[in-house]
Amino acid sequence: MTAYLAAMRLIDSTPTLLAAYLRSVHDHDDEIIEVLARREGVDPVADHHPRVLAAVIGAMVFLANKDWQASDTEARKIWPPPSTPTPTPSSPPWPVTGPQPAETAS
Repeated sequence: MTAYLAAMRLIDSTPTLLAAYLRSVHDHDDEIIEVLARREGVDPVADHHPRVLAAVIGAMVFLANKDWQASDTEARKIWPPPSTPTPTPSSPPWPVTGPQPAETAS
C-alpha cells in the first residue's frame, strides 16, 4: 500500500502526471455511469441519478485518498519509534523467540 501512496504523491506533485491521471479518470466516467444505470435499471441519458452517483463516488475516492495520504504522513512521523533499533541484514526485523540455531540439539 505504501507504493500506491508514493505513486499518488508523485502524480499529485507532477503536473503532467496529474493531467494524465485526471484524463484517465474522466475517460472512464461513461463506463461507470453505464454500469450504475444498468444496475438501477434506468436510462443513463434520461435519468441523471447514475451520473450524480458516479460524481459522488469519485469525490469520495478523491477525499479518501487525501485522508489516507495525510494519515500515512502522520504515521511516518511517529513510526518507527526512536527506541526501535534499525534491523541489520544479519538480524530479522521481528523479535526472535524459541530455540536459536546454536541451541538446537543434534
